[in-house]
Amino acid sequence: MRKLDKNYFINNIKNILLDKKIPKIDTLYINEFMIGKNYCYAINDNKELIKIQKWLNSYFQNNISLNNSAVAFRKKYSYLHLFEPHKQNYYFLRLDIRSFFHSININDIKKTFKVYFEDTYIDESTKQSLIDAFINLVTYTYNGLKI
Repeated sequence: MRKLDKNYFINNIKNILLDKKIPKIDTLYINEFMIGKNYCYAINDNKELIKIQKWLNSYFQNNISLNNSAVAFRKKYSYLHLFEPHKQNYYFLRLDIRSFFHSININDIKKTFKVYFEDTYIDESTKQSLIDAFINLVTYTYNGLKI
């Protein structure tokens, strides 16, 4: 996959550029709710941010090959696809990692996605790199925790 260049990236995010950079996601645009004992977060009232996140999701899903064993959150896959390679087996172990998304380190996200972005700034005056702008678009900081 070729790297996401500055012009293509900016052209798709230009409607939320603020002072020539991408700000962190504001708490005003986050809806916090509980499912059981777990806190969940969703973006509300920011159609541009939702549109950009959908574009990013589509861009990466269409340009990065996924491992065949990855079935979660994939179109046209269900929970049953997880078991397909193991259908002849008798025993299964299902594990769920507590606070999985909260446990993801921001530096790991950066390191993983950095290879897909040109090493340049959104604007020379702000010194915000494309990867840092991307991180601000796809993460949310709540009480010091990146989500």
